[in-house]
Amino acid sequence: MEGFARARAALLRPRSARPRAADLLRRRRPELAGSRVRARRDGASGGGVGAKSFKFYGYQDRDHHWRADDPELAYPLYEKALELGIKLVQFHKGYPLGMHPVEAFRPNDLQMAAYDFPELNFGIHHMGDPYVDETISIAGRFPNIHLMLPLWFNQYFLQPYPMLHRIGQALLSVGPDRLAYGSEGFIWPDVQAYITMWANLEMPDELQDRYGYPELTREIKEKIFGLNFAAALGYEIPEQYRGGDRA
Repeated sequence: MEGFARARAALLRPRSARPRAADLLRRRRPELAGSRVRARRDGASGGGVGAKSFKFYGYQDRDHHWRADDPELAYPLYEKALELGIKLVQFHKGYPLGMHPVEAFRPNDLQMAAYDFPELNFGIHHMGDPYVDETISIAGRFPNIHLMLPLWFNQYFLQPYPMLHRIGQALLSVGPDRLAYGSEGFIWPDVQAYITMWANLEMPDELQDRYGYPELTREIKEKIFGLNFAAALGYEIPEQYRGGDRA
């Protein structure tokens, strides 16, 4: 309960009082603090820091925005990613950044991109909230679309039952193999509370009986906690690092 209380307090803290991601990066990994500049200078190879995936933001302001299914702008990015051996590209969807139009962050533009690039994995962050139903429907129909769950873990501490419904719907429609943990740790750095919560979380019998949601088994938790993300990146996790003692 102490971890639950700390996580909830961090979520309710004013944004101005939260540590900035850039400041945390400089403190924890000073050697990477200039990686964005190096990446721009060195090209799409990740600037020598070993990038295996990229996350895109399709809307910056009313004069600077693009669609994930734009053949002239977006498709060359995917072609270059495949050329470099990148297997996963990720997109911020939902949750407008500031006073931006919410409809600019709908996930619909990823449908044809995923269809036209079946060999590339596409990650949708935040389950596209408030377009959660659309996001789950899209991921359920396109086998190379994955749902990244940052903010689901954060929101659980504020709205546990709605979030249990949300993860239950995703497990039913998408399955347990294309959901991936995310913590927003740069914003709310007390991630141990999320780890403990997920390790101990159970799907209430009431929701299983009324809605058909699956039990949150250890196998499902391990997949969401890292195995799925590794698979989307093209990594094969050695057996000795999988799970541990199941007795």
